[in-house]
Amino acid sequence: MLAVFLAAAVSGGDARSVRGGCSWTRHATENRVSITGGTVHLVTGGESAGGDAARNTVTFTGGRARFATGGESKDGDATQNTVTISGGKIGHTIHGGHSGDYFASEEYRTMSLKKTVTLVTGKYRGDATDNTVTLTGDADLTNTTVLTGGFTGSSGEARKGNTLHIDHWTGTTRAHIANFENYRFTLPANLADGQSILTTGNSVDLGDAANVRLDFAAPPAALREDFSIRLISVSTDGAKDAMTGTLANTRVTATVGTLSYTFDLALQEPVKAGYKHLAATLRKVVG
Repeated sequence: MLAVFLAAAVSGGDARSVRGGCSWTRHATENRVSITGGTVHLVTGGESAGGDAARNTVTFTGGRARFATGGESKDGDATQNTVTISGGKIGHTIHGGHSGDYFASEEYRTMSLKKTVTLVTGKYRGDATDNTVTLTGDADLTNTTVLTGGFTGSSGEARKGNTLHIDHWTGTTRAHIANFENYRFTLPANLADGQSILTTGNSVDLGDAANVRLDFAAPPAALREDFSIRLISVSTDGAKDAMTGTLANTRVTATVGTLSYTFDLALQEPVKAGYKHLAATLRKVVG
């Protein structure tokens, strides 16, 4: 009942689409795609037309792609899929998981492009949950316009359990960011006061009660109290409500060895109404 393929790899050349596994009637599970070079229009870890897409993986270390999706199901659930980008360039859309087919249309306005883009939504019902997107290394999201943990073309759940993990990565994008319940930041040791980790020229929808977690892989350089960084910074010009949503936690502690760093979290409006940044301010170091 499963479509299982251990791996599909692309290291060069051009391809219209690459899928780790594909099934019309059965589940697509535990498929893997690795892109180390070349140009691909569409990359999908595992795709099913009539079953679920679960535990599929897409890994980018180089090359270029326009669309990248961990797992996609036309008429089922897309769960526990992973997209990890440590190099290469994604030119348009990143979905951790995608459920539903493409039929009806739904419009939203991209702030940086200042035009309307049509996302097609569908007639089937399925959930896109518990998926993870990780940005690390030399990932290039400069031209990415959509970054979501889950996307569903129906009335299914598209946010629950989805995680955006920023792992030792700083960069800019023009992506609309949405449908993540969890935001995890593994921070570099050489942080600078006022530094922005992820900056987007588009809108950010944190959703209700977003969970934020901070980690250090190594002890950071000496940090003083009131040291502040912008975890997600919005640079949109002229957009209202550029960052929406609420936080589940307003304080978080990152522990490295015997040291604990306690940060206050807040959605700040440093410039003008409607502009918000997800900021973390150091309040206490213990150890």
